[in-house]
Amino acid sequence: MENMTMNVAKALTFLVFLTFTVLVQAQESEPVDPIANYSQEQLEREVLAVDNAMFDAAFGGCDAELLKNVFPDDHEFYHDIGGAQHNSEEYWIGLFSEDFCKYKPIKRELVEGSHKVYPMHNYGALVYGENRYYVKNQEGEYELDDTGKYMHLWRLNDGQWELARAISYDHKLPEGAPQSK
Repeated sequence: MENMTMNVAKALTFLVFLTFTVLVQAQESEPVDPIANYSQEQLEREVLAVDNAMFDAAFGGCDAELLKNVFPDDHEFYHDIGGAQHNSEEYWIGLFSEDFCKYKPIKRELVEGSHKVYPMHNYGALVYGENRYYVKNQEGEYELDDTGKYMHLWRLNDGQWELARAISYDHKLPEGAPQSK
């Protein structure tokens, strides 16, 4: 009987060890939520900073290096007028550096109070906002060209914010502008 009790004790010890090992491995394989420790204020501060830096680099600063760091290989962009764009680094760097920076200087203005930031747990954050876009007229002064809304899905990847998905929609010309765009 003593041998049987020892065998049961060994079996139970083995089962406890096996259960513990499985639980530890399960915890290790679960994805870590990159924004788990973010407060709403911190998330808004960080995401709006990178969102605004991306817009400034694209339209105002013509900073191709910053854009290369922001747009991951799997970036997708959807525009209500221009359609869908994939393989975006090549597209965006070319568009911003060749078109917007050299030939059609554009200034972007975030509509005050229009932005919202939502946590996307186990991923990053979603940003919503409204923009006004200005272009230079013949006198060299900026004038309102159009308005639009946007949604950006930012992914936090190893401490780096990446613009994974962008949707730009509801573009409208200013009142009184010719509708031939």
